[in-house]
Amino acid sequence: MKRLLTAIMVLSCAASMQVWGQTRCDIMVAINNLNSAQTTDPNGTNLRSGPGTSSKVLKTLKNERGFRFHVTGVDGSWFRVDNYFSGDSPEYKKLNGWIYAPSTFIKIGEESGDDAEAPIFSLFAEPSTRSHKIRPAKEGDVVPLAGCKGKWAKVKYGDDLGWISEGTQCDILDGTCG
Repeated sequence: MKRLLTAIMVLSCAASMQVWGQTRCDIMVAINNLNSAQTTDPNGTNLRSGPGTSSKVLKTLKNERGFRFHVTGVDGSWFRVDNYFSGDSPEYKKLNGWIYAPSTFIKIGEESGDDAEAPIFSLFAEPSTRSHKIRPAKEGDVVPLAGCKGKWAKVKYGDDLGWISEGTQCDILDGTCG
């Protein structure tokens, strides 16, 4: 009976993070189509109806000041987004679709860091401050995204792939956060 209860608890926890093959997320990311260091496509960002290039393009977004997106899920290399902010508008706009995750960026933030006593920005092996620290992360560096889980962002930092905590994420690429 104890094993059955444990199995049910494990499955319910896993289900709370998974929806139809996607992992739930709650992070902000950015794209700047006119800055070659912060885009994979200077022609614009395609918002698609589903994850994958075979999904219909619903809209192509392009703005000289870039975009910030709210990510609610990830499926493979694709982020599910539910709203965005364009550089020339002070308000978020609703949308529902998918963008290519490696085309998005995040800046190592200027907030609290992952150590409250002495801010140390670190790249973690897993989405937990208790996991192994792969390397220090330099405040202000802009890095491409590879995924997300909850409020954690998975990033490519140099040759390393790892996780940055919520307090070290900044979606304002050309400015300051916090």
